[in-house]
Amino acid sequence: MAQIFEFPAKAIRDWRLMEESIRPILERGGADATAVDAIVGRMKSFFDLCNREFNTTYSYQLPSSATPAQRDSVKASIEGLNSQFSTWIHQFTSELFVDRLIVEIELYFAEYRSGNG
Repeated sequence: MAQIFEFPAKAIRDWRLMEESIRPILERGGADATAVDAIVGRMKSFFDLCNREFNTTYSYQLPSSATPAQRDSVKASIEGLNSQFSTWIHQFTSELFVDRLIVEIELYFAEYRSGNG
């Protein structure tokens, strides 16, 4: 009988990789286990938000007089713009994630120092 192995979804695998990256950084920075768990826990929902998948549909009508070469050119241009936009979104969300991580670290230690953490 064959064994079936269930692999976690891509989003879960991605989070695990991110978590494996964040924890050592926090630990090297002097955060104790409680701080690391709290900060990593706070970052999970933000990570999920930043990693939502977006599907786009384009609807455009070219004149019937457009040649096959013109149609191919328009299609290639749209695909290129979509690729550039995807790259920009990825870079932007990566920057947002790092900025949010810094805020969460500062917030955790501010609450800790004030006795609320």
